Amino acid sequence: MRLTLVTAVLLLFAGAASASADQGEWILPPRTLPGSPAPYATSPVVAVGPGKTATVVWRELQQKDPSTRSDNAFRIRATTRPESGRFLRPVTLLNAPTTTTQGLFEPVIASGSAGTLVSWLRLSEGKSVEYRFRPKGGKFGPVRTLSRDSYATGLVAAQGPDGTLALAWASDDGVHVAVRKPRTGFGDPVTVAEENPSELSDLAVAPNRTTIATWVDYVNGESKARAAVLRQGEVPGPVLTLANRALSPKIAFSPTGEATAVWHSNVDKGIHGAYRRPGRGFGETFKVSRSKGAGQASSKADLVMGRDGRVTVAYLATFRASPRHDYSTYRKQFVTVRSPGGRLEHRALGGSEERSASASRIVASNDGTVTVLWIGGDEPGMEAIYASTRPRNGSFPPRPALVSKGKLSNADLAAGPDGSTVAVWAVEGQRARLRTASTRP
Repeated sequence: MRLTLVTAVLLLFAGAASASADQGEWILPPRTLPGSPAPYATSPVVAVGPGKTATVVWRELQQKDPSTRSDNAFRIRATTRPESGRFLRPVTLLNAPTTTTQGLFEPVIASGSAGTLVSWLRLSEGKSVEYRFRPKGGKFGPVRTLSRDSYATGLVAAQGPDGTLALAWASDDGVHVAVRKPRTGFGDPVTVAEENPSELSDLAVAPNRTTIATWVDYVNGESKARAAVLRQGEVPGPVLTLANRALSPKIAFSPTGEATAVWHSNVDKGIHGAYRRPGRGFGETFKVSRSKGAGQASSKADLVMGRDGRVTVAYLATFRASPRHDYSTYRKQFVTVRSPGGRLEHRALGGSEERSASASRIVASNDGTVTVLWIGGDEPGMEAIYASTRPRNGSFPPRPALVSKGKLSNADLAAGPDGSTVAVWAVEGQRARLRTASTRP
Protein backbone atom coordinates (compact mmCIF):
# COMPACT_ATOMS: atom_id res chain seq x y z
CA MET A 1 0.00 0.00 0.00
CA ARG A 2 2.86 2.39 0.84
CA LEU A 3 4.53 1.66 -2.50
CA THR A 4 1.27 2.30 -4.34
CA LEU A 5 0.77 5.65 -2.59
CA VAL A 6 4.35 6.77 -3.26
CA THR A 7 4.06 5.72 -6.87
CA ALA A 8 0.80 7.67 -7.22
CA VAL A 9 2.40 10.78 -5.75
CA LEU A 10 5.39 10.48 -8.10
CA LEU A 11 3.09 10.06 -11.06
CA LEU A 12 1.09 13.11 -10.00
CA PHE A 13 4.22 15.27 -9.86
CA ALA A 14 5.45 13.85 -13.18
CA GLY A 15 2.12 14.69 -14.80
CA ALA A 16 2.19 18.25 -13.41
CA ALA A 17 5.73 18.74 -14.70
CA SER A 18 4.71 17.44 -18.10
CA ALA A 19 1.70 19.78 -18.26
CA SER A 20 3.90 22.71 -17.32
CA ALA A 21 6.43 21.78 -19.98
CA ASP A 22 3.68 21.61 -22.60
CA GLN A 23 2.49 25.17 -21.99
CA GLY A 24 2.99 27.22 -25.15
CA GLU A 25 3.53 24.09 -27.29
CA TRP A 26 1.88 24.31 -30.71
CA ILE A 27 -0.88 21.80 -31.42
CA LEU A 28 0.10 20.45 -34.84
CA PRO A 29 -0.46 19.75 -37.67
CA PRO A 30 -2.33 22.96 -38.57
CA ARG A 31 -5.99 22.75 -39.48
CA THR A 32 -7.69 24.05 -42.61
CA LEU A 33 -10.37 26.59 -41.76
CA PRO A 34 -13.96 26.10 -42.91
CA GLY A 35 -14.60 28.23 -45.96
CA SER A 36 -11.44 27.11 -47.72
CA PRO A 37 -10.53 27.45 -50.46
CA ALA A 38 -11.13 31.20 -50.29
CA PRO A 39 -10.48 32.83 -53.71
CA TYR A 40 -7.82 35.56 -53.54
CA ALA A 41 -7.85 35.68 -49.74
CA THR A 42 -4.41 36.89 -48.68
CA SER A 43 -4.52 38.43 -45.19
CA PRO A 44 -6.82 36.73 -42.67
CA VAL A 45 -6.93 38.37 -39.22
CA VAL A 46 -7.81 36.82 -35.86
CA ALA A 47 -8.93 37.95 -32.41
CA VAL A 48 -9.63 36.08 -29.18
CA GLY A 49 -12.56 37.41 -27.19
CA PRO A 50 -14.79 36.54 -24.28
CA GLY A 51 -14.62 32.96 -23.09
CA LYS A 52 -11.55 32.31 -25.29
CA THR A 53 -13.78 32.53 -28.37
CA ALA A 54 -11.58 32.96 -31.45
CA THR A 55 -12.81 34.70 -34.62
CA VAL A 56 -11.04 34.76 -37.99
CA VAL A 57 -12.06 37.28 -40.66
CA TRP A 58 -10.95 37.65 -44.27
CA ARG A 59 -11.84 39.23 -47.61
CA GLU A 60 -12.34 37.00 -50.64
CA LEU A 61 -13.53 37.16 -54.25
CA GLN A 62 -16.93 35.72 -55.03
CA GLN A 63 -16.53 34.75 -58.70
CA LYS A 64 -19.94 34.15 -60.22
CA ASP A 65 -18.91 33.86 -63.87
CA PRO A 66 -15.26 33.00 -64.65
CA SER A 67 -15.65 34.28 -68.23
CA THR A 68 -16.45 37.84 -67.16
CA ARG A 69 -15.49 40.11 -64.27
CA SER A 70 -18.70 42.17 -64.35
CA ASP A 71 -20.54 39.86 -61.96
CA ASN A 72 -17.67 39.42 -59.55
CA ALA A 73 -18.01 40.63 -55.98
CA PHE A 74 -15.74 40.82 -52.97
CA ARG A 75 -17.10 39.77 -49.63
CA ILE A 76 -16.00 39.64 -46.01
CA ARG A 77 -16.42 36.35 -44.17
CA ALA A 78 -15.91 35.21 -40.58
CA THR A 79 -15.56 31.88 -38.82
CA THR A 80 -15.70 31.41 -35.05
CA ARG A 81 -14.22 28.83 -32.70
CA PRO A 82 -16.23 28.45 -29.48
CA GLU A 83 -14.44 28.12 -26.15
CA SER A 84 -14.38 24.37 -26.60
CA GLY A 85 -14.55 23.02 -30.11
CA ARG A 86 -13.47 23.73 -33.66
CA PHE A 87 -14.04 26.61 -36.05
CA LEU A 88 -17.61 26.70 -37.35
CA ARG A 89 -19.03 27.18 -40.84
CA PRO A 90 -18.26 30.77 -41.91
CA VAL A 91 -20.83 33.54 -42.19
CA THR A 92 -20.79 36.37 -44.73
CA LEU A 93 -20.57 39.79 -43.08
CA LEU A 94 -20.73 41.87 -46.27
CA ASN A 95 -21.18 41.43 -50.02
CA ALA A 96 -19.70 44.26 -52.08
CA PRO A 97 -20.38 44.27 -55.86
CA THR A 98 -16.97 45.50 -56.96
CA THR A 99 -14.40 44.15 -59.39
CA THR A 100 -11.34 45.61 -57.64
CA THR A 101 -9.81 45.31 -54.19
CA GLN A 102 -10.05 49.10 -53.87
CA GLY A 103 -13.82 48.81 -53.62
CA LEU A 104 -13.57 46.84 -50.38
CA PHE A 105 -10.49 47.09 -48.21
CA GLU A 106 -9.07 44.39 -45.93
CA PRO A 107 -11.06 44.10 -42.65
CA VAL A 108 -9.75 44.75 -39.15
CA ILE A 109 -10.87 43.01 -35.97
CA ALA A 110 -10.84 43.64 -32.22
CA SER A 111 -12.42 41.66 -29.41
CA GLY A 112 -13.09 42.40 -25.75
CA SER A 113 -15.18 41.19 -22.83
CA ALA A 114 -18.41 42.54 -24.36
CA GLY A 115 -17.97 41.04 -27.82
CA THR A 116 -16.20 41.15 -31.19
CA LEU A 117 -15.95 44.06 -33.64
CA VAL A 118 -15.19 43.69 -37.36
CA SER A 119 -14.73 46.82 -39.47
CA TRP A 120 -13.71 47.75 -43.01
CA LEU A 121 -13.51 50.60 -45.52
CA ARG A 122 -15.90 50.35 -48.48
CA LEU A 123 -16.07 52.48 -51.60
CA SER A 124 -19.74 53.27 -52.19
CA GLU A 125 -20.57 56.86 -53.19
CA GLY A 126 -17.39 57.83 -51.41
CA LYS A 127 -15.70 55.75 -48.75
CA SER A 128 -17.55 54.53 -45.68
CA VAL A 129 -16.20 53.24 -42.37
CA GLU A 130 -18.54 50.34 -41.64
CA TYR A 131 -18.70 47.65 -38.97
CA ARG A 132 -20.60 44.75 -37.51
CA PHE A 133 -20.58 43.85 -33.83
CA ARG A 134 -21.24 40.48 -32.20
CA PRO A 135 -22.08 40.59 -28.49
CA LYS A 136 -20.79 37.90 -26.16
CA GLY A 137 -22.77 34.71 -26.76
CA GLY A 138 -24.74 36.28 -29.63
CA LYS A 139 -24.65 36.76 -33.40
CA PHE A 140 -23.30 39.53 -35.58
CA GLY A 141 -25.63 42.51 -35.76
CA PRO A 142 -26.44 44.49 -38.92
CA VAL A 143 -23.94 46.50 -40.94
CA ARG A 144 -23.63 50.00 -39.48
CA THR A 145 -21.91 53.07 -40.88
CA LEU A 146 -19.64 54.94 -38.51
CA SER A 147 -18.44 57.62 -40.93
CA ARG A 148 -18.74 58.64 -44.57
CA ASP A 149 -15.45 60.10 -45.74
CA SER A 150 -14.31 60.04 -49.38
CA TYR A 151 -10.66 60.19 -48.31
CA ALA A 152 -10.71 57.68 -45.43
CA THR A 153 -7.69 55.38 -45.30
CA GLY A 154 -5.52 53.36 -42.92
CA LEU A 155 -8.21 51.81 -40.69
CA VAL A 156 -6.85 50.28 -37.45
CA ALA A 157 -8.59 48.67 -34.45
CA ALA A 158 -7.72 48.11 -30.78
CA GLN A 159 -9.22 46.80 -27.57
CA GLY A 160 -8.81 47.76 -23.92
CA PRO A 161 -8.71 45.45 -20.88
CA ASP A 162 -12.20 46.51 -19.72
CA GLY A 163 -13.80 45.56 -23.04
CA THR A 164 -13.58 49.00 -24.66
CA LEU A 165 -13.06 48.81 -28.44
CA ALA A 166 -11.73 51.56 -30.70
CA LEU A 167 -11.25 52.36 -34.37
CA ALA A 168 -9.04 55.00 -35.99
CA TRP A 169 -8.65 56.17 -39.55
CA ALA A 170 -7.06 59.03 -41.45
CA SER A 171 -8.47 61.42 -44.03
CA ASP A 172 -7.59 64.68 -45.71
CA ASP A 173 -8.94 66.64 -42.72
CA GLY A 174 -7.23 64.75 -39.90
CA VAL A 175 -6.98 61.65 -37.73
CA HIS A 176 -10.26 60.35 -36.32
CA VAL A 177 -10.95 57.98 -33.42
CA ALA A 178 -14.23 56.31 -32.44
CA VAL A 179 -14.53 54.50 -29.09
CA ARG A 180 -17.09 51.82 -28.23
CA LYS A 181 -17.74 51.45 -24.52
CA PRO A 182 -18.88 48.00 -23.35
CA ARG A 183 -22.40 49.05 -22.31
CA THR A 184 -23.20 52.11 -24.41
CA GLY A 185 -21.82 51.38 -27.89
CA PHE A 186 -19.94 53.79 -30.17
CA GLY A 187 -19.85 57.48 -29.46
CA ASP A 188 -19.37 60.06 -32.21
CA PRO A 189 -15.96 59.96 -33.92
CA VAL A 190 -13.49 62.48 -32.46
CA THR A 191 -10.88 64.32 -34.52
CA VAL A 192 -7.64 64.01 -32.55
CA ALA A 193 -5.41 65.76 -35.11
CA GLU A 194 -6.26 68.23 -37.85
CA GLU A 195 -3.55 67.20 -40.28
CA ASN A 196 -3.32 64.76 -43.16
CA PRO A 197 -1.01 61.90 -42.15
CA SER A 198 0.79 59.84 -44.74
CA GLU A 199 0.66 56.67 -42.65
CA LEU A 200 -1.65 55.85 -39.73
CA SER A 201 0.41 53.34 -37.78
CA ASP A 202 -1.25 52.14 -34.57
CA LEU A 203 -3.91 52.49 -31.89
CA ALA A 204 -4.02 51.38 -28.24
CA VAL A 205 -6.54 51.60 -25.38
CA ALA A 206 -5.64 51.96 -21.68
CA PRO A 207 -7.51 50.46 -18.71
CA ASN A 208 -9.19 53.84 -18.10
CA ARG A 209 -10.20 54.03 -21.82
CA THR A 210 -7.57 56.62 -22.67
CA THR A 211 -6.71 56.01 -26.32
CA ILE A 212 -3.51 56.86 -28.20
CA ALA A 213 -3.19 56.91 -31.99
CA THR A 214 0.17 57.12 -33.78
CA TRP A 215 1.03 58.12 -37.34
CA VAL A 216 3.69 59.59 -39.61
CA ASP A 217 3.46 63.13 -40.93
CA TYR A 218 5.76 64.83 -43.45
CA VAL A 219 6.78 68.46 -42.94
CA ASN A 220 9.01 70.01 -45.62
CA GLY A 221 9.94 66.53 -46.77
CA GLU A 222 10.97 65.33 -43.29
CA SER A 223 9.09 62.49 -41.61
CA LYS A 224 7.81 62.99 -38.08
CA ALA A 225 6.42 60.32 -35.75
CA ARG A 226 3.28 61.74 -34.12
CA ALA A 227 0.88 60.69 -31.38
CA ALA A 228 -2.42 62.02 -30.05
CA VAL A 229 -4.12 61.18 -26.76
CA LEU A 230 -7.89 60.85 -26.33
CA ARG A 231 -8.39 61.02 -22.55
CA GLN A 232 -10.90 58.50 -21.20
CA GLY A 233 -11.90 57.96 -24.82
CA GLU A 234 -13.63 61.35 -25.00
CA VAL A 235 -11.37 64.43 -24.56
CA PRO A 236 -8.66 65.03 -27.20
CA GLY A 237 -5.28 66.24 -26.02
CA PRO A 238 -2.48 67.97 -27.92
CA VAL A 239 -0.68 66.35 -30.85
CA LEU A 240 2.75 65.11 -29.73
CA THR A 241 5.89 64.74 -31.82
CA LEU A 242 7.63 61.55 -30.73
CA ALA A 243 10.65 61.96 -33.01
CA ASN A 244 11.88 63.69 -36.14
CA ARG A 245 13.13 61.71 -39.15
CA ALA A 246 11.20 58.67 -37.92
CA LEU A 247 8.83 56.07 -39.37
CA SER A 248 6.25 53.49 -38.24
CA PRO A 249 5.48 54.55 -34.65
CA LYS A 250 3.77 51.82 -32.59
CA ILE A 251 2.09 52.12 -29.19
CA ALA A 252 1.14 49.77 -26.34
CA PHE A 253 -0.36 50.14 -22.85
CA SER A 254 0.43 48.03 -19.82
CA PRO A 255 -2.42 46.55 -17.73
CA THR A 256 -1.72 49.31 -15.18
CA GLY A 257 -1.94 52.23 -17.62
CA GLU A 258 1.67 53.01 -18.54
CA ALA A 259 2.43 53.36 -22.24
CA THR A 260 5.46 52.85 -24.46
CA ALA A 261 5.92 54.04 -28.03
CA VAL A 262 8.59 52.74 -30.43
CA TRP A 263 9.58 53.86 -33.91
CA HIS A 264 12.24 53.44 -36.59
CA SER A 265 14.82 56.23 -36.76
CA ASN A 266 16.11 57.37 -40.14
CA VAL A 267 19.08 58.92 -38.35
CA ASP A 268 20.86 55.76 -37.16
CA LYS A 269 18.55 53.12 -38.75
CA GLY A 270 17.67 51.78 -35.29
CA ILE A 271 14.55 51.26 -33.18
CA HIS A 272 13.96 53.88 -30.48
CA GLY A 273 11.27 54.32 -27.84
CA ALA A 274 9.76 56.54 -25.16
CA TYR A 275 7.86 55.78 -21.94
CA ARG A 276 4.71 57.50 -20.64
CA ARG A 277 3.27 57.39 -17.13
CA PRO A 278 -0.52 57.69 -16.73
CA GLY A 279 -1.69 61.28 -17.13
CA ARG A 280 1.71 62.54 -18.26
CA GLY A 281 3.62 63.10 -21.48
CA PHE A 282 6.29 60.89 -23.01
CA GLY A 283 9.69 61.06 -21.34
CA GLU A 284 13.19 60.93 -22.76
CA THR A 285 13.81 58.58 -25.66
CA PHE A 286 15.93 55.44 -25.42
CA LYS A 287 17.37 53.10 -28.01
CA VAL A 288 15.77 49.68 -28.30
CA SER A 289 17.76 47.87 -30.99
CA ARG A 290 21.37 46.84 -30.53
CA SER A 291 24.07 49.14 -31.86
CA LYS A 292 27.01 46.78 -32.34
CA GLY A 293 26.93 43.83 -34.73
CA ALA A 294 23.14 43.93 -34.92
CA GLY A 295 22.60 44.73 -38.56
CA GLN A 296 20.25 47.47 -39.67
CA ALA A 297 16.83 47.48 -38.04
CA SER A 298 13.89 47.25 -40.41
CA SER A 299 11.40 50.10 -40.63
CA LYS A 300 8.75 48.35 -38.53
CA ALA A 301 8.69 47.11 -34.95
CA ASP A 302 5.90 45.92 -32.67
CA LEU A 303 5.65 45.73 -28.89
CA VAL A 304 3.71 44.58 -25.84
CA MET A 305 3.79 45.67 -22.18
CA GLY A 306 3.31 43.28 -19.27
CA ARG A 307 1.86 43.69 -15.81
CA ASP A 308 5.40 43.33 -14.42
CA GLY A 309 6.46 46.49 -16.27
CA ARG A 310 8.59 44.71 -18.87
CA VAL A 311 8.39 46.00 -22.44
CA THR A 312 9.03 43.44 -25.17
CA VAL A 313 9.78 44.78 -28.66
CA ALA A 314 9.94 42.55 -31.75
CA TYR A 315 11.70 43.77 -34.88
CA LEU A 316 13.65 42.55 -37.90
CA ALA A 317 17.30 43.42 -38.55
CA THR A 318 18.95 43.29 -41.98
CA PHE A 319 22.42 41.81 -42.51
CA ARG A 320 24.77 41.50 -45.48
CA ALA A 321 25.09 37.91 -46.65
CA SER A 322 28.37 36.10 -47.33
CA PRO A 323 30.01 35.82 -50.80
CA ARG A 324 28.41 32.42 -51.41
CA HIS A 325 25.05 34.24 -51.29
CA ASP A 326 26.29 37.00 -53.66
CA TYR A 327 26.43 39.53 -50.83
CA SER A 328 22.65 39.82 -50.84
CA THR A 329 20.83 40.75 -47.64
CA TYR A 330 18.87 38.67 -45.17
CA ARG A 331 16.92 39.44 -42.00
CA LYS A 332 16.86 38.05 -38.47
CA GLN A 333 14.02 38.19 -35.97
CA PHE A 334 15.06 40.02 -32.79
CA VAL A 335 13.40 40.84 -29.49
CA THR A 336 14.49 43.40 -26.93
CA VAL A 337 13.13 43.26 -23.38
CA ARG A 338 13.29 46.47 -21.35
CA SER A 339 12.93 46.07 -17.59
CA PRO A 340 11.24 48.75 -15.43
CA GLY A 341 14.69 49.96 -14.41
CA GLY A 342 15.70 50.55 -18.03
CA ARG A 343 17.93 47.49 -18.48
CA LEU A 344 17.85 46.09 -22.02
CA GLU A 345 18.12 42.41 -22.92
CA HIS A 346 18.57 41.56 -26.61
CA ARG A 347 17.84 38.20 -28.19
CA ALA A 348 17.96 36.84 -31.75
CA LEU A 349 15.08 34.37 -32.17
CA GLY A 350 15.64 33.18 -35.74
CA GLY A 351 16.59 34.01 -39.30
CA SER A 352 19.73 33.26 -41.31
CA GLU A 353 21.18 33.54 -44.81
CA GLU A 354 19.09 30.54 -45.83
CA ARG A 355 16.00 31.52 -43.82
CA SER A 356 15.52 35.28 -44.01
CA ALA A 357 12.76 36.44 -41.66
CA SER A 358 9.74 38.65 -42.45
CA ALA A 359 6.20 39.54 -41.31
CA SER A 360 6.84 39.76 -37.57
CA ARG A 361 3.97 39.69 -35.03
CA ILE A 362 3.98 39.81 -31.21
CA VAL A 363 1.17 39.32 -28.66
CA ALA A 364 0.87 39.12 -24.88
CA SER A 365 -1.62 37.27 -22.69
CA ASN A 366 -3.11 38.40 -19.40
CA ASP A 367 -1.02 35.81 -17.57
CA GLY A 368 2.25 37.36 -18.81
CA THR A 369 2.99 34.93 -21.66
CA VAL A 370 4.50 36.60 -24.76
CA THR A 371 4.60 35.00 -28.23
CA VAL A 372 6.48 36.19 -31.33
CA LEU A 373 5.65 34.79 -34.76
CA TRP A 374 7.35 35.38 -38.11
CA ILE A 375 7.69 33.98 -41.62
CA GLY A 376 11.10 32.75 -42.75
CA GLY A 377 12.49 31.12 -45.87
CA ASP A 378 12.67 27.32 -45.76
CA GLU A 379 13.78 26.29 -49.27
CA PRO A 380 13.59 27.88 -52.74
CA GLY A 381 10.01 28.96 -53.41
CA MET A 382 8.84 27.94 -49.94
CA GLU A 383 8.36 29.73 -46.64
CA ALA A 384 7.86 28.57 -43.09
CA ILE A 385 6.09 30.01 -40.06
CA TYR A 386 8.16 30.09 -36.87
CA ALA A 387 7.13 31.07 -33.35
CA SER A 388 8.79 31.54 -29.98
CA THR A 389 6.94 31.78 -26.66
CA ARG A 390 8.22 33.26 -23.41
CA PRO A 391 6.23 31.93 -20.43
CA ARG A 392 5.43 34.10 -17.46
CA ASN A 393 8.58 34.79 -15.40
CA GLY A 394 10.57 32.81 -17.98
CA SER A 395 12.65 33.43 -21.10
CA PHE A 396 12.42 32.68 -24.80
CA PRO A 397 13.57 29.13 -25.65
CA PRO A 398 16.87 28.50 -27.50
CA ARG A 399 15.11 27.46 -30.71
CA PRO A 400 11.82 28.55 -32.28
CA ALA A 401 8.95 26.20 -33.08
CA LEU A 402 8.25 25.34 -36.72
CA VAL A 403 4.49 25.84 -37.15
CA SER A 404 3.96 25.31 -40.89
CA LYS A 405 5.57 25.23 -44.35
CA GLY A 406 4.35 26.27 -47.79
CA LYS A 407 3.81 29.28 -50.04
CA LEU A 408 2.49 31.48 -47.28
CA SER A 409 1.15 35.01 -47.18
CA ASN A 410 1.09 37.26 -44.13
CA ALA A 411 0.17 35.54 -40.87
CA ASP A 412 -1.75 37.02 -37.95
CA LEU A 413 -1.61 36.15 -34.27
CA ALA A 414 -3.88 36.70 -31.25
CA ALA A 415 -3.55 35.85 -27.57
CA GLY A 416 -6.10 34.35 -25.21
CA PRO A 417 -6.39 35.33 -21.53
CA ASP A 418 -4.89 32.01 -20.37
CA GLY A 419 -1.60 32.24 -22.26
CA SER A 420 -2.74 30.35 -25.36
CA THR A 421 -2.33 31.88 -28.84
CA VAL A 422 -4.07 31.42 -32.18
CA ALA A 423 -2.31 31.94 -35.52
CA VAL A 424 -3.92 32.16 -38.97
CA TRP A 425 -2.45 32.45 -42.45
CA ALA A 426 -3.25 31.82 -46.11
CA VAL A 427 -1.51 29.36 -48.41
CA GLU A 428 -1.10 31.46 -51.56
CA GLY A 429 -2.96 30.81 -54.79
CA GLN A 430 -6.07 31.83 -56.69
CA ARG A 431 -7.95 29.42 -54.42
CA ALA A 432 -6.15 30.15 -51.18
CA ARG A 433 -6.45 27.72 -48.29
CA LEU A 434 -6.79 29.33 -44.88
CA ARG A 435 -4.90 27.54 -42.12
CA THR A 436 -4.78 27.87 -38.33
CA ALA A 437 -2.82 26.53 -35.38
CA SER A 438 -2.93 27.28 -31.66
CA THR A 439 -0.86 26.67 -28.54
CA ARG A 440 -1.69 24.85 -25.34
CA PRO A 441 -2.73 27.12 -22.43
